[in-house]
Amino acid sequence: MRQALVWLAATCALASPCAAWQIRARMVLRTGTETGYDPIYVWPGSTGMIRIQLGVFDDVDGPAPAGGLIGWTMGTLSGAGTNGSGATRLNPFASSPAPGFSGTQVPLDLFDIDATLGTQSLPWLGIPGTSDPGPQPAALVRGRNTFISVFQFLTIAGGSDYVLTAAGGAVAASAWDGTPLPPQPGPDGFFGPGDQNHDNIDDTLDDLPGSITYSHVDLPPIPFSALMHVIIVPAPATAPTLMLHTVIALRRRRARPTQ
Repeated sequence: MRQALVWLAATCALASPCAAWQIRARMVLRTGTETGYDPIYVWPGSTGMIRIQLGVFDDVDGPAPAGGLIGWTMGTLSGAGTNGSGATRLNPFASSPAPGFSGTQVPLDLFDIDATLGTQSLPWLGIPGTSDPGPQPAALVRGRNTFISVFQFLTIAGGSDYVLTAAGGAVAASAWDGTPLPPQPGPDGFFGPGDQNHDNIDDTLDDLPGSITYSHVDLPPIPFSALMHVIIVPAPATAPTLMLHTVIALRRRRARPTQ
């Protein structure tokens, strides 16, 4: 069976005993509210939005890295027999200078793709009505035990079947290191909003907001590849130029037995 999903075990040589986890990668078709997976069935000349999704996942030998997914690096994207356009990294995986890849979009032949996260800076506000700054905000972890979209492009179907291929290195983080700047309540001694000291002045006005800036601690990139098989089917004379997968998915849904 052809699968868009690639499972690769990643091992950590610094842990004892050695921990293991998985990089998973897939390509998906988005048509309205429907999501299609490999293979997809299309009419000649139809256009579809393809997204590359990655994630780091637990396996039986150990948990996924605590810092989650950092993104796709040293990437390549190609599709024999098709044109592609509208290639772009999806926020927030756009830390390197735009466009974040080289090559040509028509025909689809991209390389040096760098769709990765940068640092993240989070506001840190105190607990209202107290002098307690509260706990520092936690870093936002993405793509840990779930898929997340990092890149997208349009594919325009030709007259014969073709295969879209995404490859490169998936980067995970063991942790996020934070540089904290705690908030200060100001001379009144209380964080706002509110008027805890009853001076008819909102306590927020003299607060000094804090922040914390996190940097990811990267693990070595793990090679991956993901495929999307595009199967061309004859189009009815009156058919609109839309991807056919939605129709097939809806028929399959209706055919499922009631639970």
